[in-house]
Amino acid sequence: MLLWKDNLYTGGLKEGESLPALKRKIETGWFVKDYYLITSPTNTENLLDIIEARLLRFSFYRSRNLSVFGLAKGKGNAEQLLEKMIADAYEDNGNVNLREYFG
Repeated sequence: MLLWKDNLYTGGLKEGESLPALKRKIETGWFVKDYYLITSPTNTENLLDIIEARLLRFSFYRSRNLSVFGLAKGKGNAEQLLEKMIADAYEDNGNVNLREYFG
């Protein structure tokens, strides 16, 4: 199950693209090419995960509750978005404890 955060970070989305429609497509397993989600970590070693949306069809992800903090079009945009998220956490808290910041 995907739990979309209210203050969702986005990057590289097309002008006029409907965010609710895109979320619905991702949740229902539609093939959405080249979209990446920044989610809560799937293991204790990671701060956050970058997951390609099409991989969410696999049972490994479907069996988990994932909080979604960011959505980006393209891997490069997802990496830049994660950098912005880290910078925002550092600016607000003085550290990069993303688990605490995005909790």
